[in-house]
Amino acid sequence: MLEPACTLPPLPPPVDLETVPILKALAAANRALAELKGRAGVIPNQGILIDTLSLQEAKASSEIENIVTTQDELFQARPFRDRPESSAAKEVRLYGSALKQGYDRLRETDGLIPNSVLIHMFRMLTGRDSGFRDTAGTVLK
Repeated sequence: MLEPACTLPPLPPPVDLETVPILKALAAANRALAELKGRAGVIPNQGILIDTLSLQEAKASSEIENIVTTQDELFQARPFRDRPESSAAKEVRLYGSALKQGYDRLRETDGLIPNSVLIHMFRMLTGRDSGFRDTAGTVLK
């Protein structure tokens, strides 16, 4: 039997989280979110905000894999399709599109993540028409 590398304390932590400073900060955050929700209704295309967030997430996640691009390359890739697109910007844009479609499908399935959604996102990212492995995979040691 494998032994854990570290021991984690049981949850929830034995700390009182309902202190006066925390509750005051919570009330302030709640007011700020309510104000933001009210203002969001006047934005004609709220999808722009979501698209921007998915691109930022894709950019940050891709940097972990040494796929680095700039903000300019990302945001110019869509409106200026006549310009050559760097391979890094293309990869990040594809990641962002897969993330957005996965999110849209997640909303359609009431928060469930069926295998079909995972396979669809994988196919978007890899450009291959494959799914789960049906042979033994790689063993990490």
